[in-house]
Amino acid sequence: VSMGIQDFDSEVQEAMNRIQSVKMIEDITNSLKENRVDSINFDLIYGLPKQTKKTVKETIEKVVKLSPDLLAYYSYAHLPDSLKNQKLINESDLLFGREKQELFELGSSLLEKAGYLKIGFDHFAKKESYLGQAFLKKKLKRNFMGYTDKKSSCLLGLGASAISNTPEYFWQNEKTVEGYENSLAVGILKAAKGHCLTKREIVTAGLIQELMCNYRVEISALKVFPTFEAITSNLLLMEKDGLLHLRQNLIEVSDLGKNYLRNIAEALDFLRESNKVVKYSSAL
Repeated sequence: VSMGIQDFDSEVQEAMNRIQSVKMIEDITNSLKENRVDSINFDLIYGLPKQTKKTVKETIEKVVKLSPDLLAYYSYAHLPDSLKNQKLINESDLLFGREKQELFELGSSLLEKAGYLKIGFDHFAKKESYLGQAFLKKKLKRNFMGYTDKKSSCLLGLGASAISNTPEYFWQNEKTVEGYENSLAVGILKAAKGHCLTKREIVTAGLIQELMCNYRVEISALKVFPTFEAITSNLLLMEKDGLLHLRQNLIEVSDLGKNYLRNIAEALDFLRESNKVVKYSSAL
């Protein structure tokens, strides 16, 4: 069971128009545990309006007391042009860049001190949880929904805006509930957008998957592509910054680099480099 906590601070909740008390979450969590639910996950977000190091610290302390098995600690993506409800948020209340990164580093540090393993770049797990065990046994996987211990080559997403994939394709359902329901009413599972993967994209996706799950990957498979020299140059710059070690095409992420795993993955992604207009969430 996954619950979207986001932040427990009342001022932060008011700023993002999402009110839920600690008592309510505590009651739900206790009820789930009493009914022997196998795994409880909390979703937290950093970079929210009015958020500070103090509110993050207090939220993490409350979360640790509730003791969920898993935690996701996502970066807030401010995309008001795509998500109309975000137009209600005052941008002056948001943190960006280094200040926002410090919120992640603080929350990450507090969760690790509380005994949670850092899984990839935005997930945390108790050692005895199924994700914790998958990570320790090098069997961790990742899909559009996050980290998992099992992964099928095909994923079918049901509902508005859900994402599906096969080994060669991925697509997203109609984003609005009304549009999705209308397509079902006439017997058509309509996609709002989709993409047929090239051989190069499939290879790159596999390498990024390995990097994000195990903090290391061998990239010799990219040598056949013309951007390999540019990719290597970018990785060497990251090595100079202490984010990784590069030895004979083997990338090993440093402890510091684990906080910048998404950026390291981007260095392997030739499509990200060629797309100059950012229309999706950024690393910070």
